[in-house]
Amino acid sequence: MHRMKKRPLTALILLGMILGCHGQYAALFDGETGALFRTLPYRVALFPPADQAALRAGIPVETPGELTVLLEDYFS
Repeated sequence: MHRMKKRPLTALILLGMILGCHGQYAALFDGETGALFRTLPYRVALFPPADQAALRAGIPVETPGELTVLLEDYFS
């Protein structure tokens, strides 16, 4: 059985994504439909209150570069 290699998240991003929360974890959502795209392995409760509020409100992501910067800022 041929297994596909898991592609980096930035290779999968669509324009108009939202970085937000799904349950207790950070997640990406389709900006147009609000549909869950991918849950990320980062617990929102571990972030400072201001960052938690920003994630709960939703952060628009328009390009793979923006996503990379956000992920590095929030999760590294």
